[in-house]
Amino acid sequence: MCIFDGDITHVSGTKILVSTVAQSKIVTVRDNYGKTRRVRRPAPSVKPLQLTVYANTVEVNRSGTPTAMILPFPLIKGKNRVQIMDLSKCDKLFKHLDKLFKSKKNKDLIMQNALDMLDDEGSLIVHNVGSYSASLVPNFASFDKVNYKHFNLSPDVKNLLKQYYSKSYGFIVCQLRQDADYHPFGYTHELREDGKLFIPTRHFHGNTGTNPFVYNDAQTRMPYDEYDDAVDDLGQYMTQTMSDNDPYLQHSLKRSALPRTADVDWDHSIYILNYSRVLHDSMYKREYMEVKAASADRLYRLDKYFDVTQFPGSIIFPKINSVQRLSIFPGYKSNHDLLI
Repeated sequence: MCIFDGDITHVSGTKILVSTVAQSKIVTVRDNYGKTRRVRRPAPSVKPLQLTVYANTVEVNRSGTPTAMILPFPLIKGKNRVQIMDLSKCDKLFKHLDKLFKSKKNKDLIMQNALDMLDDEGSLIVHNVGSYSASLVPNFASFDKVNYKHFNLSPDVKNLLKQYYSKSYGFIVCQLRQDADYHPFGYTHELREDGKLFIPTRHFHGNTGTNPFVYNDAQTRMPYDEYDDAVDDLGQYMTQTMSDNDPYLQHSLKRSALPRTADVDWDHSIYILNYSRVLHDSMYKREYMEVKAASADRLYRLDKYFDVTQFPGSIIFPKINSVQRLSIFPGYKSNHDLLI
């Protein structure tokens, strides 16, 4: 479940970790014996960031066409701090996190000026991040600067991104290098101003097709029964494609069950740190969804299951008081990102 561009057969087993983190700063401390040492501490007076770690299993047709995964993230006004992380040593991260529920060098990219991220040929710089090649796209308008030797984005993908992410979003475009192994892919970005975590889960694995509600032929006239069917389809289309906190979607939830006609392959486990409110949110108590809290005794021994030292030293996790796992199973058909 993600936005892919390329010859994809199937995507399954999507795992996502989201949390707030602090930007770290090296400071000098003195112990009780007068000895000094340099340690990392949260940078004072600096707003927290959101960490997102993404992993999935992708079946790719051997057509030779490069396959790119596109991960949108929200932007705030002013300077946006974005860091792409090499998590090649974290291949067992999600396997260890799951046990809570049983009864290289980092690129620090500041998006102050999009031109700072261009190579000598005027294309966005491609970074090697573990097994991946990745580029940071600071906004939708900068997609024309993507290095098409690495990422050949189709018109359908561009249309999708334009429809939902044309304003106030940046993007990370990444591609698994040939003959490499999959491992989690991580990045940080600015936390939304309302404090909510943005989780990119919108589905796109192929052709978007045309909008069935646009008729360019002025001579075409629809019979009334076809018009009524189109209106019903439009309601389903809107419900399936909006963000899950959209008022239209919430209103539809109160009236009836969500329509289930979209071809969407949900198979998600989303691990959420320190946002226990997801346990009480009715939006995540729908059919084909399940929210569980980590076992209290295992949370007490969290360092056994969640090794923060695997992550770059440029970020520091807060004290972890709760871990929730939101599971979304096959059968859930609405197509949207999540805001928690």
